[in-house]
Amino acid sequence: LSWLPFIPESYSCSPLSIVIVVICTAVLVTGAKESSRFNNAMTALNLAMLGFVVFAGLGSGTVESDNLVPFFPHGFDGVLRGSGMVFFAFIGFDMVACLSEEVISP
Repeated sequence: LSWLPFIPESYSCSPLSIVIVVICTAVLVTGAKESSRFNNAMTALNLAMLGFVVFAGLGSGTVESDNLVPFFPHGFDGVLRGSGMVFFAFIGFDMVACLSEEVISP
C-alpha cells in the first residue's frame, strides 16, 4: 500500500481482510434474501465450530471433573439473574448510545 500517499510505510494490510471485505460487499450487493441466507450459513458454521471445539475438548480426556463440581454455585436462579443483569446493562448502554446521536450540541 505504499502507492497511497495518506497511508504510512509501516502500515501492513492482511490480504485475507481484503478478501473478506470483498465477499461481504458482494453478498450485500446481491440482495436482502441472499444476505440473509449467507448470514444464516455463517451462523450455522460458527455454531458448528463452537460445538466441535467443546466436544473435542471434552473428548480429549484432559478435563478434570473435579473442576466442574460447583458449576452452578447459585443455581439456575443465579444464571437467570446474571444474564438479566448483562442484558439490561447492554440495553441501557445501547439506549445511551442511540440517544447521544440525537443530541444537537453535547
